[in-house]
Amino acid sequence: DPKVLFNEAISTRPELKSFMINAEALQKQASAAMALAYPSLSGFGSALYANPNQRRFPLEQTWFGTWEVGAQINWSPNDVFTGRANSAELQARAEQLVAQAAAVRDSVAIEITQAVQGIKEAEFALETTKRQQTSAEEAYRVARELFLNGRATSTTLTDAETELTRARLEGVNASVDVRTGHVRLRHAVGRDANLAKVINP
Repeated sequence: DPKVLFNEAISTRPELKSFMINAEALQKQASAAMALAYPSLSGFGSALYANPNQRRFPLEQTWFGTWEVGAQINWSPNDVFTGRANSAELQARAEQLVAQAAAVRDSVAIEITQAVQGIKEAEFALETTKRQQTSAEEAYRVARELFLNGRATSTTLTDAETELTRARLEGVNASVDVRTGHVRLRHAVGRDANLAKVINP
């Protein structure tokens, strides 16, 4: 079923995974860039226990502890324009990747449909060539028997042998087309990528 094969391809084709992962990363970067347009709040704190403690006045040779905490808000009007511009650029790049992924999905669907159709045609051709080969073998057998009994010429026998050879070659070509169609289908679905992982872990 091409629909089932297409759903499998969506989850296995590495280029589709790459497009979607990169698009998601760019969208997160766009969100982070947009955050720069807003004020940022940062906190700080420290503690000191020293002898002498420089924060104590008057300074004495005794152990004394001090601490401090604070908060700071940072914001610049330029950050608004910079953050929005960077966010818009990253978001546009993410949308471009999503559009490219959609185009690749369409091409994968066409590729799978063509591969399935090619396999059906090759298998039909294979069955046809098998019947032709059986017919050619019988014709050659009859021509040979007639030739051995002196009832056919060598030309007739040669023609039957040539037809048999042609039928066998067409059968070989049909078998190759079937195998090639399955290889193309495996690639279209993305199963060859899993095979590459097994060969080169």
